[in-house]
Amino acid sequence: MSLRRLRDVAVRGIYATLLDEGIYFASVATIYRILAEAGETRE
Repeated sequence: MSLRRLRDVAVRGIYATLLDEGIYFASVATIYRILAEAGETRE
């Protein structure tokens, strides 16, 4: 599964898209935590 297609999509959009495809990766809060730890969040 390639998530590259979602690289320019907001976190809530990624979450919704994956749910529509039957994939539960993590909660929105967890995705934000992962991104913050990787330094990939912005104001």
